[in-house]
Amino acid sequence: MRTHATRRTLSVLGCALALVAGAATAETGVTDDTIRIGLMVPLTGPAGATVGPGMATGAKTVWTEVNEAGGIHGRKIEWVEEDTGCTAEMGIPAVKKAIHDHQVFMLASGGCSNEILSYRDIVLENGVPYSVWGATNDKITQQPNCCIFRTSLRAGYEGVLQADFARSVPNAERFAIIAQHDAWGQAKYDGVMNKLKEYGITPIADEEMTAETADATPQALRISKANPDVIITDLFPKPTTVFLRAAHQYGLTKLPIILHTSINDLVQLEKDVGIPGAIDNAYTVTFTRDPNAPDLEPWKAKLAAIAPEIKLTPYSMWGVTGASVVVEALQRAGRDLTRESLIAAMESIEGFESEMIFGPLTYSAEDHDGNKTGMFQKLHNGKQVDVGLVWKAIE
Repeated sequence: MRTHATRRTLSVLGCALALVAGAATAETGVTDDTIRIGLMVPLTGPAGATVGPGMATGAKTVWTEVNEAGGIHGRKIEWVEEDTGCTAEMGIPAVKKAIHDHQVFMLASGGCSNEILSYRDIVLENGVPYSVWGATNDKITQQPNCCIFRTSLRAGYEGVLQADFARSVPNAERFAIIAQHDAWGQAKYDGVMNKLKEYGITPIADEEMTAETADATPQALRISKANPDVIITDLFPKPTTVFLRAAHQYGLTKLPIILHTSINDLVQLEKDVGIPGAIDNAYTVTFTRDPNAPDLEPWKAKLAAIAPEIKLTPYSMWGVTGASVVVEALQRAGRDLTRESLIAAMESIEGFESEMIFGPLTYSAEDHDGNKTGMFQKLHNGKQVDVGLVWKAIE
């Protein structure tokens, strides 16, 4: 207990010293006419083909529009993009480069939990504000935490949503789960299992895959033999595709399959799986609205102007939302911009509305997880549509 208390005290002191140091060098990454932001995105690796490019383009679209309108308090946003690869091996040197070589004022984006957890202490020790838009692990924003904020849902909360949704499936009594047990997957898995335990439910199948599992036939076969009524998955996009292909061979895709925010683009998932009908009964947790909503139509052209290959998907919507929150905080911080004033501005945001997401974002000094509103969506006639927080058939 003494060791734990000492570590916590040192952690608090580290954050405090970082803020003091930040105040002493208040203009790091800020000039009279620019604000430099480190855009930390996985452009390669497990999330490189989906999450990273979409988030980056969403952010650039927002910040380009802000710059063309004159910037924020006379300063334009200048971004430096670093590929984190969704791994510690690439993420650690990337964040060090952004902080020490590029001398950025703040960091933004962040698509992968494992990667951010690997360099979280570096961010805190340097007192660099970081707006995280995709990574979900609970520990990323846990206190003490001087300067990391999140716009995406927290993993533990996602797990609760998954368990509640699975339980809402009519006549569902037998539950199966398949998950990664790295830092990213474990947080979602724990959220699911803790909630199921509250309901007195023990899964009849509990299978594991890794990010690199190439064949899920053994897992799918064991799940099939257990005869579940519903399947919950907590897997990266690549192993999700691998699992769904194997699951389809055993008729498991006829069952409700519950996904999560890292599988937010169901149109892309259907293409990746490449088997007609394999995701007809897949439902995913999301915090973004239906990308086909008529009022979001203008954003398609805006994104295309930055990167023609990027569509309005949940991932680009993450970027739009996160970049908009950064703009709001920078505006609130005022012309006399310091890292300390930006952190205070972030903690003052209450009820921030983005046209891309379902619920408002609210932060405080004690809570840096601004998003508490989830939803489920599924694919219907080639489009991603809203379902709600309880299961229902979409005809």
